[in-house]
Amino acid sequence: MATAREINRRLVDLRQQRHHFRALAVAVQDAPGVKGFFVLDIPRWFTAFAAMAIRREVDGARDVRSLKLLLDKLGSEPEIAHDFTGAPISSPMLREHKRALTNVSEKITHIADKELAHATIAGPNPDMRPTFEELFACIDEFESIAARYTALITGDAMITRDDGSASPVRLAGASQARPLTQ
Repeated sequence: MATAREINRRLVDLRQQRHHFRALAVAVQDAPGVKGFFVLDIPRWFTAFAAMAIRREVDGARDVRSLKLLLDKLGSEPEIAHDFTGAPISSPMLREHKRALTNVSEKITHIADKELAHATIAGPNPDMRPTFEELFACIDEFESIAARYTALITGDAMITRDDGSASPVRLAGASQARPLTQ
């Protein structure tokens, strides 16, 4: 099972890649004479990377390390579902966060499963193609939920910089925080 810190690191990387993609898109758009297939491929490369990164976090197979499985474990084993202060983590909150992850990632996981990882007989479904806004909203939601559980479980929070990077900070009263590593 993935730890909250591990998941958070992966999502911070995803956010940084989004930041780089946006900066590159602006630079290329404003650069005179930069045209061709490379420019057209940049969004496709980022979309494939982001879709697979998101798909990884909602994978429920027992042999993977994902945010979904971390939340499942917290929901199914109340004896371990405590925050860094020892207070229990709310089951309704866990259920709501799992539902939010499933809903926000539906189109992205469809693309990852049916177009990137596998070629389906039916072919691509244009109605299931996410927009960049939907993809970015999904990244934001995943990061928000992962950051919340990282803070709850470990006492670590992330400070976000303008360049998309983040640095961990220790929350007050969290000196004895325990990592969830099972």
